[in-house]
Formats: sequence, C-alpha cells, structure tokens
Amino acid sequence: MKAFYRRSLPHLVPPGAVLFITFRLQHSIPLDLLKKYHDEYHKEVLSSISNIPELSDKYLPWSPNNPVPPKPFNSKRVGYDIAFKKFFKKVDDILDRRAFGPTWLEKPELAQVVSKKLHSFDYKYYWLMAYTILPNHVHVLIDTHCQIRRIPPNTPITEENYTPYQKFMNLIKGATAKECNQLLNQTGKRFWQKESWDRMVRDEEEFYRIIAYILNNPVKAKLAKRWQEHPYTWLNAEYQELFKELHP
Repeated sequence: MKAFYRRSLPHLVPPGAVLFITFRLQHSIPLDLLKKYHDEYHKEVLSSISNIPELSDKYLPWSPNNPVPPKPFNSKRVGYDIAFKKFFKKVDDILDRRAFGPTWLEKPELAQVVSKKLHSFDYKYYWLMAYTILPNHVHVLIDTHCQIRRIPPNTPITEENYTPYQKFMNLIKGATAKECNQLLNQTGKRFWQKESWDRMVRDEEEFYRIIAYILNNPVKAKLAKRWQEHPYTWLNAEYQELFKELHP
C-alpha cells in the first residue's frame, strides 16, 4: 500500500500511523501568499532530497498502541521535518488571524456537522485523539493503528482490509462540504480547500506536544481564555486529566 505520495504537498501516511491533520476552508489564504510559502518550502527541502522510499507492509509507525519506536529517519528526513514545521507555522498563523476568506465554521450548526462526522468514524478508520474546530480550519489528531489491530498476523495490508488516509479524508470532507453548503444555501461552491496538511507523529514526545498545540490553538487565536472554554475543542477521555491544567 502506498505510504508516501505528493500532490502540492508531500504526504507520508503509512498504515497504522498517528496523524496530525489540518484542513481549511477554500480561499482562507490568498493564493499569492500561499504560493510564496510553497515556493520557499520547495526550495528549502523538496528540491534537495530524493524520493522517500516505499515502506513495506511490515513497517509499523509509532502509536500509543504500538510504542515500539520505528527506525530513525536519516538526515534528509530530519531536514524535511524542520522545513515542514516552518511552513506549517506560517500558514497556521495566517489562519488564526482570520484576515482572509470565509469563517463559516464559527457558525455552531456548521461546526457541529464537522464534529459529528469526525466522531462517526471513530473506532472504524481511526481512534480519535483530539481536535479543534476553528472559524476557518480544523486540526485533528487520529491513530489509524485500530485498523491494523483487525488484520490477522502475517497478512499483507491492502485496500480490502485497510481504508487508507486519502479515502477516509475524502469521505469526511465530501460529506461535511455537502451538508454545510446546504445549511449555507449555496450550491456549486467548493467548501474545503482541496488538499489537507498531514504529519505522521514520530514518537510519544511529539504526540503530547501536538495535543497541547491543538488544545491551545483557540486560546492563541483569541477565541477562548482556556482550552476547555472553546465549545469545539475535544480531547479523548484517556488524556483529560493530563491536560486539565494546560496553560498557553
């Protein structure tokens, strides 16, 4: 099964991975500004590294439910990670300022559509770990290892026994776009930006750091004083106590 592919952005999404995903509304970032950041990103990293090799079916990335650390990344992949984080921060800062494009997800009825759909696939395609729904974008952390658990040992992973990332993301975005557009009484308009950002979580330290980032994002965006006050921030019950006193 394909674990790495590129469109406008690279996607490293092997079966069983914990994934930090961000998807945003169409036109929430001006194209000229986004192109500038894309060009910087490509210049810094994508033009200087070779293709990331295919990962075999036997490769299982880190997960809270599979804590065996994967093989360490080589120096080129470390550079790739650093560049991605810089690119992501620039883009997310723009989204948090809400200076461009629609902010439809500030409408409770639309945020509820997205929340309901994320929960509808919990335990089916992934374990839902955390998410926050902001006026123009969504951050979500999932663990796809739940699908691996259902595959018998020594069985090849195929699309017959494993639903890949791009397929369930299309289901989430397609269904929510249709319902949200109906609530907005608009037709023929793209609701979500076509491509999502995703990051494979490498280890436990990064896992907890990303949860903290998701929870604090509404505070950073000045939508709440504490993460618990934002109505569309959710955290898996297993981690509630650990992040109860989280401060920005």
